[in-house]
Amino acid sequence: MKKRLILIIVFIILSGLLSAQNNNILSKKFLKAEKELADIYAQYNALDDFSPEKMPGFKELDKINQLVEKVDFNKRKFNLLIKQYNILEDIIFPEALKLSNEKPSKIQFIYEKIKNYTDNAPLSILSVQKRINGIGLLIERLENEINRYKALSRKKDLMKEKAESKGETLSEKKDSLLSEREELKKVLEIEKKNLEDLIKKEKKQVSKIKEKEGEAEEYDKKAKKAKNIVQKKIYKNFAKVRKLRVLGLEIPKLNTIRAFIYLSKNKVEEINEKIKLIDKEIRLINKKKRELLRKKIIRGLIVLFAALLIVIFLIKLTKNMGNRILKKLEGSEISEDRKKRYKTLFSVVLLAIKISLWVFAILWVLGELGLDYKPLLVAAGGLSFAVGFGAQSLVKDIISGFFILMEEQLAIGDVVDINGKVGTVEKISLRTISIRAFDGTVHIIPNGSIGNVSNLTYDWARTVLKVGLSYDANPEQVEKIINETGKELYEEKEWKRKLLEAPSCLGIDSFGDSAVVYTVIGRVKAGNQWALAREMRKRLKEKFEKAGIEIPYPYLNIITKKEE
Repeated sequence: MKKRLILIIVFIILSGLLSAQNNNILSKKFLKAEKELADIYAQYNALDDFSPEKMPGFKELDKINQLVEKVDFNKRKFNLLIKQYNILEDIIFPEALKLSNEKPSKIQFIYEKIKNYTDNAPLSILSVQKRINGIGLLIERLENEINRYKALSRKKDLMKEKAESKGETLSEKKDSLLSEREELKKVLEIEKKNLEDLIKKEKKQVSKIKEKEGEAEEYDKKAKKAKNIVQKKIYKNFAKVRKLRVLGLEIPKLNTIRAFIYLSKNKVEEINEKIKLIDKEIRLINKKKRELLRKKIIRGLIVLFAALLIVIFLIKLTKNMGNRILKKLEGSEISEDRKKRYKTLFSVVLLAIKISLWVFAILWVLGELGLDYKPLLVAAGGLSFAVGFGAQSLVKDIISGFFILMEEQLAIGDVVDINGKVGTVEKISLRTISIRAFDGTVHIIPNGSIGNVSNLTYDWARTVLKVGLSYDANPEQVEKIINETGKELYEEKEWKRKLLEAPSCLGIDSFGDSAVVYTVIGRVKAGNQWALAREMRKRLKEKFEKAGIEIPYPYLNIITKKEE
C-alpha cells in the first residue's frame, strides 16, 4: 500500500514536471484542489496502519466496544472519501469543463489531465464512489450488529430478572410485571417512532434513487451532446458515478431500510402481544389476590375470634388463680399489711400478663393475615431506645416502681410519709404512687423521685402516749391506774383483735414546768395506733378525775406588792 502511494505521488509530480510548460493553462484553484486531493488520499491510505485490530488491548474489549471502535475508524475513512469526492465533483471537474470551453486548443492536455480522475484510475471519481459504497454499507452493518448485541443483552437481562423472580410472592410478581409492562410500553413508543422514521427514510430514499437515476440520464444526454472529448469524458463519468451510487449504495440502503421496516413492524406486533399477555397475567394475579384475600379475611376472623377466646380465657384463668391464692391468704395468719401488698403486687402482675397476652394475640392475628409485623417490632425497638434515651426519668420511675412492689415496701391502704407528704396510699403503679392526706389532699409522687419512705402501718405499730399529771399525784397510783386501764381495754372483745399487747406505763418520762410527764405504750396491729391513743386519753381522763388526780394546765400567778 505504501509503495502504491509513493508511485501515485511520484506520478503526480512527474506529470506536473512534464507539463510544466502547460501549467499556465490550469487555474490556481485547480492546482490547489489537486494538492489537497493528494494529501487526503495519503491520509486515507495511512489510516490502515492505525486500524483498531492493530491497536493494543483491542482483543480484550467486549464485542460491543470492538464494534464501536470499528465504526469510529470506518467513519473517519468515510469522511476522507467524501472530501475526495466533493473536491472532484465540485472543483476538479467544473474547472476542467470551464477550461475546455475557454481554451479548445489545449483540449488534449486537459483530456490527459482528466484521465487521472476518471474511469479506473486510482484517484478517479468512480474509485472513490466504490470505496464510499463499500465503507458506507460496512458502517451500516456494524451499527446494525451493535444494535442486535444491545437488544440481545437486554433480552438476557430480562430473562435473568424473570429467573430470579420465580420465588417471589404474588404482589412482588405483579410489581415485576407492571414494571416490565412500563418498560415494554417505553420500548413500544421507541419502536413506533423508529418505524415512522424508517417509513420516512424509505420515501426519502426512493426519491433519492429517482433523483440520482434522473441525474444519470441527464448526464448521459449531456455526454452524447458534448462538444469535446473532455466534456464527454466528464459527463460519462458523472453518469457512471450516479448509476454506481444507485446500484452500489442507494438501492442496498433502500433494501436495508425495508428490511428494518419489516422487522420493526414485527417488533411492534410482538411487543403489543407481550403487553396483552402481561395484562392477562396481571388480571389473573389480581383474581388470585382477591381469592387469597377472601381466604385470609375468613382465616383472620377465625384466628381473631380464637385469639380473643384464648386471651379472655387465660386472663380469667390467671385472675381466678390469683383470687384463690388471695382467698387462702385471707384465711391464713399473715398480717393484714402483707395481704395488702400481695393484692397490690397481684394487680400489677395481672396487668402485665394482660398486656403480654394482647400483644401476643395481635401479632398472631397479623401473622395469620400475612401482614409483616417485623417493621412494627423494629419501630417498637427504636421507640424503646428513644424512650430510654430521651425519657430517662420515665424509665427511672418504672424501675423504681418495680422494686417498690417486689420488695414490699408499701401497699394500698398503708399510711406513709414520702418526701414529707403523709397520707394513705390509694394507688400504686409502675410510674407513680398516689397518697391522700388526712385533709383529703391527693399527692401524686413519681417513683423515681422518692427519697425516703416511712411506712407508718407496716406489719405492726406502737402507740406512744405522753400523759402530764400534777406534781402532787402519787407516781405508784398513777402507774397502777394506767396499767389497769390498759389491761381492761385489752380484755375487751372489740379491742382484743386490734391490740397485740395491753398498753402499759413505762414510768416518768420527764418533769415539765407544771406537770410530771408519764409515757404510755401499746403495740397494735398496723393502722390502729391512732385509735388506741384516742381511746386511752378518753379513759385515763375519766379515771384520773374519779381518783382526784389533777391534769394540770399552765396558769399565771399575779403577785401585787403594797407600798409601805
